[in-house]
Amino acid sequence: MLSSFFLNQNEHRLRAGWRIVAMNLMIFIGLIFMQVVFQPNLGWSTLLNTLVIFPLVWWFGGWIDQRNPRHFGFEKLNGAISESFIGFGIGLTGIIGLCLIGFQQDWMQVNGHIFMGETIDFSSFLHSLLFLLAMCLVGIYEEVWSRGYIMLNMAEGFFSKKWSRGFSWVLAAIFSSLLFSLMHGANPNMNKLAALNILLAGLMLAYPFWKTGRLYLSIGIHAGWNYAQGGIFGLAVSGNAIRGNLISTEVNGPELWTGGAFGPEGGLLG
Repeated sequence: MLSSFFLNQNEHRLRAGWRIVAMNLMIFIGLIFMQVVFQPNLGWSTLLNTLVIFPLVWWFGGWIDQRNPRHFGFEKLNGAISESFIGFGIGLTGIIGLCLIGFQQDWMQVNGHIFMGETIDFSSFLHSLLFLLAMCLVGIYEEVWSRGYIMLNMAEGFFSKKWSRGFSWVLAAIFSSLLFSLMHGANPNMNKLAALNILLAGLMLAYPFWKTGRLYLSIGIHAGWNYAQGGIFGLAVSGNAIRGNLISTEVNGPELWTGGAFGPEGGLLG
């Protein structure tokens, strides 16, 4: 009786809910260990998070799920580069459009950019490139964790309860996006609107994975959106202030619209 509570007797593996609990527990232990031992800054924290989350999902997740880890969003490599670049362009375009609205409303002003002096500010340019790399890593590990693992297992768990496959994926998208929002709960300057926006962003990022079984488009959107906020316009990214950007943007519009110190994701524009 107790074993059937933890194990799916038909699949001979842990039930979906327990797989998610086990994976999240392992990840949180790994992340806490890295923070305590290394006490990294934001940049190094991104690298360490990647070194914890991606291998755990790939190897530990593959083991407890008893499946090929490529099923966590990497089943087909064909089109990986093109889908990633298309997604990156979508994310980039979204933030550019948002900022254009902010500039038009005088809620945002450009205070400077790397081409203002007689020479290019290569220090800021280099920091922007490093931030691009960091945001690609964030896009990878957050999508692999939230969509590739949690959403996939939630969908399987709901489907095993005799709901239709489509409805199971809808429920999985909603609940995994709620978890995705909660994961950002400790970010600086978090507010209720930011939590709602991140949940909605999770739903948007869940859709390509649901329809294709691949994460490349979602990773690209995620990376492009974050990079454009911080690496191009110098806006806060999910509450984190960014150093080194192509354009220096001052935000002085209503916080309800601009998101204030949290960045665009904390306002109605985001």
